Amino acid sequence: MGVALQENEAWKIRRKAVAPSLHRRYVEAMVDRCFGPCAERMVDLVVDQANASENGTKTRLNMESKFSQAALDIIGVAVFNYDFNALTSAAPVIQATYTALKEVETRSMDLLPTWRLPEPFLYAVSPRQRAAMDAVAIIQEVTSKLVEDAKKMVEEEEAAGGAEAWARDYLNDANPSVLRYLIAAREEHMRQQQ
Repeated sequence: MGVALQENEAWKIRRKAVAPSLHRRYVEAMVDRCFGPCAERMVDLVVDQANASENGTKTRLNMESKFSQAALDIIGVAVFNYDFNALTSAAPVIQATYTALKEVETRSMDLLPTWRLPEPFLYAVSPRQRAAMDAVAIIQEVTSKLVEDAKKMVEEEEAAGGAEAWARDYLNDANPSVLRYLIAAREEHMRQQQ
């Protein structure tokens, strides 16, 4: 969401920081490491569920949901080096992500932006806003840990003298994520929260 939903200067700054991480060699490598395996996992799951039947009736599948789950798994691995396992589990961070995305969608259609009222008030009176704020807190907790893990990995690599080779090739086996690239690149315009 950081780049996709930004406008003007914020978009330019974030796009400038992220664009180098998506070079051709990286994208080609991620097809084998991430996109392909996630797609295969989705296809296998869909085939298994489609072939399952109850009392001779084939199971109906919500393909939009399956594609969303696969996309979340791909984004998790490619951007954060984190496997959400969205296709096979209902972890709290997955539910939080769906809740936050639904809130973004709802806010985009709200006629009255009541969600701009003070957060403590909204938390007390609006179950929807309380759920959205709780979801964002879960997402921030997980992403903060991922940022710290990536920082630690880059610091260890720098101490061992391997960061330069990784920066040149950008295909570290342990963590080939965009997040790790941004941390290693030390983009001056990017803060941890971004």
